[in-house]
Amino acid sequence: CLGASVMTATRATASDSSGSLVTNEKFPHSDSIPGTLSTESRVERVTTAVGLVRPGTLSSVQRGFWVAVATFLPLQWLTKDEQFAEDILDMMHSAYSAVWSVRLSSSVEWIGGEKIAQLREARKAEAQEFFGRSIGYFIADFCYVIVQLARGHVPHLAAGRLAHHTVQSAACFPAILGEDKQTSSSCTYLSIAYLAEISNMFLRTNNLLKRLGAEKHPLWMANFKTLLITFFLGRIVNFPFCTALIWRHRSNLPMSVLRLQLGFAAAGIALNAAWFGKLFQIYARVARTKAAPMELL
Repeated sequence: CLGASVMTATRATASDSSGSLVTNEKFPHSDSIPGTLSTESRVERVTTAVGLVRPGTLSSVQRGFWVAVATFLPLQWLTKDEQFAEDILDMMHSAYSAVWSVRLSSSVEWIGGEKIAQLREARKAEAQEFFGRSIGYFIADFCYVIVQLARGHVPHLAAGRLAHHTVQSAACFPAILGEDKQTSSSCTYLSIAYLAEISNMFLRTNNLLKRLGAEKHPLWMANFKTLLITFFLGRIVNFPFCTALIWRHRSNLPMSVLRLQLGFAAAGIALNAAWFGKLFQIYARVARTKAAPMELL
């Protein structure tokens, strides 16, 4: 799974005739971005070994793509339910993103002056690896939706997923492609912006609880309250701050990138406000009438 991509791979060792230790790895580790401390999962190492992942800056994107494929297809086969498998995979990506956004945000230093804050240079390679893998997940889901549409099947929220993945990927690419000052600034505000994924964990949890028949259980309501709180803090409050941070770092961004990022940020603020209103209405209706809740986004 995506979460496994940040776990340390186990290396087998054996003693030779002279007593020295010899490392025995069938699939040797190779960093997708030089200097990164992020270790490949077993799936990623296999895909690299068979040539599905080519070395270079974009190999992190390829890794994220193949891990998503290798996770979703077995889930779909086991659950026999496309949407259930999608919810589980999205939950896994959200958990992976939440962990990394917290880790990276804690490494953002308040430097004052025009730029206010900056991600420590020592964590930049890890940030680029994370954003690349996240892009890979979005591209994998984008391709899946396109393939299903071509077959005459319309997946759940197909149009919304295509739009979201296009915008999210375009917003993340400046963190891994471009001049050093551009990627440094992009890694800074994107690390904080990704805190929004914390709320998505509770969004998917509500869907999964409903599928398990627990939609009238107090746990569902408690999870929904947590969703509203994390959504408000991680999106309604956080996105305007990140937008201001983009503006503060404007001297490091080409004009085309700056306009693109500010445009995406403005759209994100508007959409999040609309979604928060909808979520609050659902919660208020269920709390007032004790009616069975609808499935969320």
